[in-house]
Amino acid sequence: MATLLALAWALKPFESYRPLYSTAAGKSQPAGEIRPGFRLVQEVHPGSVDPSEYVEGDEACFEIRFATYMRRNEGDIAVILSQDGRQHAWKIDASTLRDNAFKAFCPGPRFQPDKGFNVEVDGVDGAPGHSATLWLVSDSRLGSVDSASFETGGMALALRVSERNGFRPDMVFGIAQGGFVIGLACTLLIALAAFLALPTTTHDARSRRDDP
Repeated sequence: MATLLALAWALKPFESYRPLYSTAAGKSQPAGEIRPGFRLVQEVHPGSVDPSEYVEGDEACFEIRFATYMRRNEGDIAVILSQDGRQHAWKIDASTLRDNAFKAFCPGPRFQPDKGFNVEVDGVDGAPGHSATLWLVSDSRLGSVDSASFETGGMALALRVSERNGFRPDMVFGIAQGGFVIGLACTLLIALAAFLALPTTTHDARSRRDDP
């Protein structure tokens, strides 16, 4: 059983994100604490996407860059995607967010990154001094945010639209996938070590049972 578990873990697909389009960094500012009363909406105008670059079976996601004020926060944040009359919602525990990092939201295969969509971010709960925020940037090529809770000044979400994919054999031969190859090799070595250690452990246990 241990051997099967080790092999299953070693062969688990690796995920990676390939950017399709995004806002530029440029001038940025935090949107303020995301707590009750916070509501932000952006109509996203898609960037240039070449459909021929899609890989069958891959999934498109959008990513929002959050910030934690370098502290552990509390409360929940709602993120809602709307496209072609369909909605998909997520409820995020603010304590799980990483500072100044993008968080991916993957709605499933029906999400079409080459078509416009709306993103809404709402504060569900949280307290002053214990709530996270998100970054706004001056690059409004993909649209700008609208909010009744604060002055947006034509800013836009720090947004990235990517394609999520698992391991494919051709990835091994790409120079840019060197990190992937190293990670896969280490994983296989660990699994092999666990496999080789299993008979020794079993033999030792049997020897102890045979001792008077």
